[in-house]
Amino acid sequence: MSSTFPGTIPPACAALAAGLSPALAAKDWKTAQGFAAMAIGELFEPMFETVDLSKNRFGGGAGEAAWQPILVRAIGSEVASEGGLGITATVFSELVRQQENSSDPTGGKS
Repeated sequence: MSSTFPGTIPPACAALAAGLSPALAAKDWKTAQGFAAMAIGELFEPMFETVDLSKNRFGGGAGEAAWQPILVRAIGSEVASEGGLGITATVFSELVRQQENSSDPTGGKS
């Protein structure tokens, strides 16, 4: 972990953002993790929709149907926070590249 950047930005990704402020790099990392969590949740959703728990002692019913999307999002967030599928680093590097190519490296904030 790099001491230059707060949060959980891995050193390899922190090196990519050397030209950005630590606060902006941390914001970009959080944005990339949020995107990864959403994408992983979307990948998990069909798996949960195809499992028939109605014949299970503890499954089924309207309660499960209501809470299932929340569970899928939580699982996606947890997988993303633990490294996920490599999506976070890719999205982060693209965000950094776009900000470095823009005329305002602060992302429009003073």
